[in-house]
Order: sequence, then C-alpha cells, then structure tokens
Amino acid sequence: IGWGIVGAHLGVDNQGSMLNASNIFLEFWLGSGLVGVGAFSLLWFLYGFQSGRRTLVGGGSEVAFHLFFHLVWIGFTVFNLFNSGILLGIFFAFLGLGGVLFQKKQHDLSSNHI
Repeated sequence: IGWGIVGAHLGVDNQGSMLNASNIFLEFWLGSGLVGVGAFSLLWFLYGFQSGRRTLVGGGSEVAFHLFFHLVWIGFTVFNLFNSGILLGIFFAFLGLGGVLFQKKQHDLSSNHI
C-alpha cells in the first residue's frame, strides 16, 4: 500500500505499462489505506451535500455557481467510478474550487440606513 504502488498490485498491460485503479475511491484505498479512503470519502460527500444544500437554499446569482458545482460533482462521482484516469487531470483543481462552498456570506455592513 502506498502512492505509486497501485499499478504493481493490479498488473501490467501488453506494453508493460502499469494498470491504474480506474476508480478514484479504489485509488485512494490502495494508495493510502482505509484512513485515506475514509477521509477522502468524507470530504467528497461533504462537498456534494454542501453544494446541493446551497443550491436549494441559495438565492440570486449564487445559485448558478452552486448548481454548476453540484452537477459537475455528480458527473465526477459517476464517471470516476468507472474510469478515474480520464478525469484525474482536472480532479484536484475541482477539489480546490470546492473551498468556495464553505465561504461564509459577507453582508454589506457599510450601508447603514437611518
């Protein structure tokens, strides 16, 4: 178990290239063990829950971003179950973008109505 070892456990193809896990959850499990897949799964489904909640509760222009994020999250979840190699290039950029979901709304404190 460890990063870069996954292909050694799964085998090689006819050209001698190591096979990938073809599943992001399996990739994390084989790469970092049960703690790693547990932490990743918690973060991954927390992103999905938060984006879904913000889509349903949010209003105005904020809904567009959260709806987009949630739809992409659904797409990544489904397609990463079958072929993580295709989406792995933009996957971690997507995780970084997910930090926007946890920003608190800032109210305009400068407008005092008397």
